[in-house]
Amino acid sequence: FKLNFMKYYIQNKNAGFLGNAIMFWKKGCNGYTANLDNAEIFSEEEAEKICKANPGKNKAWSKEYIDNNEGIQRIIDSQYLDYEKIKEFNKKP
Repeated sequence: FKLNFMKYYIQNKNAGFLGNAIMFWKKGCNGYTANLDNAEIFSEEEAEKICKANPGKNKAWSKEYIDNNEGIQRIIDSQYLDYEKIKEFNKKP
């Protein structure tokens, strides 16, 4: 009997990148996301099963390592912006 409380994010290497951001499995295993708030968190058992099934595609990253990494940034996805909200200072009436 082995107790392991390590948690993991799964990177899908085939999903590419958003800029330089890694794409992780989304919550509910419903697509991919670069937003950690929307990323699925897996147990070590789950992560091992997923990664062993397709090692060239899926990579497990320790949640602790990613969550505490200096590369974490707050970003905005442009597809959610309402461009009518832009303040244009040089626009003529």
